[in-house]
Amino acid sequence: MIIRFADVDADAPQIIEGVWDFIARMDFKTYLPDREEDFEEWFLTILKSDPVDTLVAEKNGDVVAGLGLAFTPFLWNPAIVHADELFWWASPKAPPTAALALLRYALDWSRKVGGKRKVMATFKSLTSSPEAVGRIYERHGLRETETAYMGVL
Repeated sequence: MIIRFADVDADAPQIIEGVWDFIARMDFKTYLPDREEDFEEWFLTILKSDPVDTLVAEKNGDVVAGLGLAFTPFLWNPAIVHADELFWWASPKAPPTAALALLRYALDWSRKVGGKRKVMATFKSLTSSPEAVGRIYERHGLRETETAYMGVL
């Protein structure tokens, strides 16, 4: 298995397949567009935007996991780079180490993007995420700081 930056155009079909697999396992989806095509078009537009880097785990030529990060100035201190997880998924066919390998690569990459500046990394855990996700974050120096409540108004 290798971790690499996505070629969004070439990897799009596999990334979209993985994202739909992830969405199927989420317990809150009312914010998605009514048409799948609208979602996919918008999602790929985001992946191609300047502040976004997308990493994928590839095994035997197949993209089996992905992680997207947006790099922006941190809201509370513009001297800090904010690495914000946009999405993170691993397909059922991914090796058990794929998600962890993506996280480690993403944290290392975030430090490189930050350069001499500090980096504030924000990674998420959904109510449908495995319980181990929080423990994995903590082992990598992150800590739980807030709970988000979502609703389409």
